[in-house]
Amino acid sequence: MAPTRDELIRRRSRTAYELGRLRESTWRALCVVPFLAVAAFPHQRLGPTCMAVGVLFAAVVALSLFGRAPGRAIFPALAAGLVPLAAPIAMCTIGHACGSAQCMSLCLPACCIGGLVAGALVATRARAEENLKERTAFLAAACLIVALTGAIGCTIAGTAGVLGMLGATLLASAPALRTAS
Repeated sequence: MAPTRDELIRRRSRTAYELGRLRESTWRALCVVPFLAVAAFPHQRLGPTCMAVGVLFAAVVALSLFGRAPGRAIFPALAAGLVPLAAPIAMCTIGHACGSAQCMSLCLPACCIGGLVAGALVATRARAEENLKERTAFLAAACLIVALTGAIGCTIAGTAGVLGMLGATLLASAPALRTAS
């Protein structure tokens, strides 16, 4: 049986609506593209950096499409993720030798400290969510965005830098999961 005129109009309307949401989400995600230029400046490992930016772009689009608490987490998490992104890059600009043991003595702690600060920032913002379910969804999305944003800068310190930043972010953001008293 052929669809009625009303069904066709409803389908076209729904398609136009979803395409509009996708377009808006893609425009929101374009704000992560400049992170690549910032991170490429002192970088020797462009492959992992480009991959992190690509995954971050896709995550921002997906979370923006999903909306609700995960959608609200995008921009606070991007702002918090700038700390672990910038910390190791700042260490590179002070003139130490990246790629040597001295890099690990400066860049690795910078990644971990940046992760702690970012985790504390998203935990503070997550406390504004009204119930534990929304807070958990917000925090999960925010930690994903912070981890991907921070990974762009922390790839300077290699896998240890990225894992240190991720662990510090999770450690600092975990207290926000406690129920409000």
